[in-house]
Amino acid sequence: MPLIDHLFSIGAVRKAIWKFWYPFLTRRLHGEEVVFLNYAFETDPPVAVPLAPEDEADRACVQLYHHVGMQVNFQGKDVLEVSCGHGTAFSF
Repeated sequence: MPLIDHLFSIGAVRKAIWKFWYPFLTRRLHGEEVVFLNYAFETDPPVAVPLAPEDEADRACVQLYHHVGMQVNFQGKDVLEVSCGHGTAFSF
């Protein structure tokens, strides 16, 4: 088992890593054009999510929202995605 997997398997260590990692990362990225701080998602074959050319750099991260969002029919509903971080607006 890789060291990082072992560390994350220990609850207290995992909690401490995330407690310091996210604030460190967001301070480090301050002023950068970072839209997503998620783990991203990809399938084989790739998901055919149509994106504007300027969104292609974030394709894998957008696909995570698409994958999760397509699990429920949101047609005609208002949806509020509440999270922390940089945030952005997308519609599917």
